[in-house]
Amino acid sequence: MNPYLALLRVFRPLNILFVLLTMLMVRHFLVLPIIEQDFRIGSSMYEWQFALLCVAVLLIAAAGYLINNYFDVGIDRINKPNSSQLGGLTLKQAERWYVTLNLVAIFIGLFVAYQVGNYRLVYIFITVTGLLYLYSKVLKKIPLLGNVLVALVTAMVVSMPIFFEEPSIFSSDPLYLTAGKYLWWSAGVYFVFAFFGNLAREVVKDLEDMRGDELGGRFTIPVAWGEKSAKFIAIFILLLLVRALLFVQQKHIIAGSFDFPIYTGILIDLPAVVAMIMIYRANTTKDYHRISQLLKAIILLGILSMPLYDGLVIGQ
Repeated sequence: MNPYLALLRVFRPLNILFVLLTMLMVRHFLVLPIIEQDFRIGSSMYEWQFALLCVAVLLIAAAGYLINNYFDVGIDRINKPNSSQLGGLTLKQAERWYVTLNLVAIFIGLFVAYQVGNYRLVYIFITVTGLLYLYSKVLKKIPLLGNVLVALVTAMVVSMPIFFEEPSIFSSDPLYLTAGKYLWWSAGVYFVFAFFGNLAREVVKDLEDMRGDELGGRFTIPVAWGEKSAKFIAIFILLLLVRALLFVQQKHIIAGSFDFPIYTGILIDLPAVVAMIMIYRANTTKDYHRISQLLKAIILLGILSMPLYDGLVIGQ
């Protein structure tokens, strides 16, 4: 393989593009419609500032993938024998890349935070960087806790464009407070969806990597509690996702809006039920890999539902 392509794969370019797509969708289909069209407040960020925010988030994500691979070199030789874990980088080079990516991201985040009027927002980047390192080094070895943490950090991508709408939502003005309430309701819906979707996928990925994790001494859910327990947990999480989605769909139907319930019912609810059946029947690594890919598609389809989502429905 071309060494540059091998290095690029370490940073999971498709996942990075997914993060970028999520941020763009949140800004243009959740944030701006509410603050500019519904409340006529206007955004606190120029597009170039938002672009820098995206760059900072993407760099943090890339660094997270790198440090995860760094600590997984031994186990990935078992789980993924045909892949280059560090893309040809030595351990020292990987360390330098990791530090550089995070420092640049934090610097950019500080600059954008200062531009929007609240430099303390940079602590979000510092905290996420620390959590991703802690996850890769320690917490991913702890059943469920590591899965919950990485799902929370992943879901936080939905919140980033809203945190940086400063001072639009951090204000004592009643109009701004009301707009902020609807923004957080809107973000909350997709935060919960992203959290449950990614959490279920993390458990399925643990099932897929069970052999290597067991040999490597990592106590993931299926290693520590058994394959059947891990299956039950993944199915239960998907049931919670579908139940939460039904609540949002019901709100739209009551308000006379049917596009969102139809889209999500066909493209999310039904595939989620199929995924539950597949998890119940799965026995091999290939089975779990297919389920993981299906869950990734479900999460993508959920993010793409934002143009159909009515941000004023849930907060009413």
